[in-house]
Amino acid sequence: MTISTELGPVFPAKTDGLLFLDETGTGNYYDAAQRAILDAALAAGRKPPFPFLFGLAGALFRRSDYVRFHREFRSLKQRHFASDLPLHEYDLRRLRTSDFKPLANPANWTAFRDDLQGLVSATPFKIFIATFHKPAMQDNYKTPFHPYKYALEVILERVIFERRWYGRTCRIIAENRQAGLNNELCSELLRLQYAGGGSGIVNSSNTVSADELRATFDPQITFRLKRDNDSGLQIADLAAGPLTRHIYGLDVGEPRSVRDIVEAKLCVGRSGRIMGCGVMCFPQGVPAPAPY
Repeated sequence: MTISTELGPVFPAKTDGLLFLDETGTGNYYDAAQRAILDAALAAGRKPPFPFLFGLAGALFRRSDYVRFHREFRSLKQRHFASDLPLHEYDLRRLRTSDFKPLANPANWTAFRDDLQGLVSATPFKIFIATFHKPAMQDNYKTPFHPYKYALEVILERVIFERRWYGRTCRIIAENRQAGLNNELCSELLRLQYAGGGSGIVNSSNTVSADELRATFDPQITFRLKRDNDSGLQIADLAAGPLTRHIYGLDVGEPRSVRDIVEAKLCVGRSGRIMGCGVMCFPQGVPAPAPY
């Protein structure tokens, strides 16, 4: 099923905001053997055989803005690829499928990038990202909390702080994964809505209450497949990998980067800082110094 521009078949009319979530990396930690392989690779300056970073990105839209963005985003893809194909950051960098091969031409890449930047800049939406350096988490905590679950918690917390910007209620749309993982995420949302936040937040004054979570978020998460071609999930995907790698200094020299396009949409706090508002890194102090 492909999303309609009216959103009626997918989202209930009562929600004013739409929060699209996508992750990079995996939420699992490492046993002793895996950790030894990881540490040896990092010490030698080699790429580890499995990801050691995790990032969850959320793209927050008003419903009315999203309807227009979805339509224009699809038109952009038609212009550059002659197809409304799902757009993912990995494909832009690797060009592994024939659909994206035209971007190997620098002129085509520049034209596409300019169009994407223009559309993103002209659309009011905000990006939040929570990142985890998993080896450092294991070094700092005897029982480190689950990256995906805690990333969900801190992103929902920040969305609530931005509630006046997009409306009073919000629906969460996440990429469909394995059924067990989907159920785990739904259970975590319900737990937060009845127990409140604060499972691992250092500053308890920032913790949101169960009442606020129930008042803000629809209790049902909508899971969508890549082939459903949701524009919001594609934007979350374009943000998750590039921003996570940039935060930890691992994006130097990457081809066809869109990092600065999505970076401009990161939520900024009242003090003007992005760190702790649009960007949240765990454990604290890694990386140092923070780039935001």
